[in-house]
Amino acid sequence: MNNQENDISFGNINASSLFHFTKELSTLKLILQNGVRFSYAFENYPQSVISNFCDITDITNTNEDLGVAIPMASFCDIPITRASEHMQKYGYYMVGFNKAFMRKYCGNILNPLLYVQSANLTDVIIDLSCIYKESSNEHQALISSDKTNEYRIPELGLRKYYLRLLIGLTKPMFSSDGKKCYYDEREWRAFQDDNKGQFNEWKWAISESKFQKEKKALNDKISSISDGYITFYEDYLQEAITHIVVKSEEELPELAKYILEATKLFGFEGISDDTKLNLISKITSIKRISLDY
Repeated sequence: MNNQENDISFGNINASSLFHFTKELSTLKLILQNGVRFSYAFENYPQSVISNFCDITDITNTNEDLGVAIPMASFCDIPITRASEHMQKYGYYMVGFNKAFMRKYCGNILNPLLYVQSANLTDVIIDLSCIYKESSNEHQALISSDKTNEYRIPELGLRKYYLRLLIGLTKPMFSSDGKKCYYDEREWRAFQDDNKGQFNEWKWAISESKFQKEKKALNDKISSISDGYITFYEDYLQEAITHIVVKSEEELPELAKYILEATKLFGFEGISDDTKLNLISKITSIKRISLDY
């Protein structure tokens, strides 16, 4: 028996792929064409945290809890055969990416989430937001001042950057009503820093109702910018892509034909027929997986 056969095992806790789900075949085709787009998602945090991370000093005069909308690309590493509940929420179409490859390729922006359960860790997040506010005030004061200590400006800017990333990678273990366990989603996120005025600007102190009204416009802005996607050179595709999954067997020929005729795949033109055939070999359906695995 060779080493590859020794490596075969079933029932792994985590998949060796990171899966990106979507609800429509048309959206799956757009992913195959352009790459994985960053999309805005609304996140709730304690109101004191939101207040400390934005310029609003008092957010108590609203009847709605305010949160932050973050442009991100979300993945999970739940094995496909145990992801039925996840699919019901996020869709039956997906692309699987080699996790080891993605950790190298997107290593500076990709991380699994930290799910917060204990009260003391919640307090830590609040304390970190206070540190952010203090650093932000000092940073702005130094920029506006003629005094020395200019070396502190990049130091404080970097501290603010790290704190934003840390907050963006935390999520409560359970929903506010206790009915949803977010930990079950095993989410990984890829996102960039909060650059004011750019496509990846985080929208702080926004209500969920306002976010839902503005979500399409925000994502349409990202769609028009090449940097709004995670793309893959042709040389990486065979290693990067592990699965392309549709909902039904009847959709397999349509997607295979789409790949064969595509002038652009995962953000780049001129993809060879050999690479296209390799991608087609990775297509399967949720129906087939449910019957055979």
